Amino acid sequence: MNTATPQVPNNLVWAILSTLFCCL
Repeated sequence: MNTATPQVPNNLVWAILSTLFCCL
C-alpha cells in the first residue's frame, strides 16, 4: 500500500468505505 497519496487521506477513504458498508 503506497502512503504517497496526497490526493485523498486514508481516514476519508476508510470513512466512506465504512459508510458504504453500513448502508449495505
